[in-house]
Amino acid sequence: MQKFLTDLSSIYWWIGVVLVGIVINIISSYLKNKLDAYFGSISKKWARRNKAKRDIFDCKVARIKQNPQQLNLALFAEMRQRNFTTQCFIIAIISLSAAKEMSDLTYFRLFFTLLGLFLIIWGQIALDKASEIREQIAIATKEE
Repeated sequence: MQKFLTDLSSIYWWIGVVLVGIVINIISSYLKNKLDAYFGSISKKWARRNKAKRDIFDCKVARIKQNPQQLNLALFAEMRQRNFTTQCFIIAIISLSAAKEMSDLTYFRLFFTLLGLFLIIWGQIALDKASEIREQIAIATKEE
């Protein structure tokens, strides 16, 4: 602690702090505009992508509204996605349970663990698709 207080009272320490502060200020003034432009372009790309997804979603909703057969197809697609999700989760649980029981066979244990994790992720993606289809159906069948 005494060395720190001695360094703090040294003129060299203060010159170093001031020089580092000036260098940081100069670098930040040059980087600010470039970082603003970069993050602005990312924001524009994100907005365009979201608008494109929303347009596709609205098109699917309009198609379901116009044709009762499309409504039936959407209902079946939602059921199929939800069934697939359930199957993925059940097989993932079996796979992870099998991996837990294998103590000596490390490669099999790794395989079944990775398989279980992959199936959980795949099942979650299928559940998200089913939820999106459900939202399309709900909007299309909503009484106005």
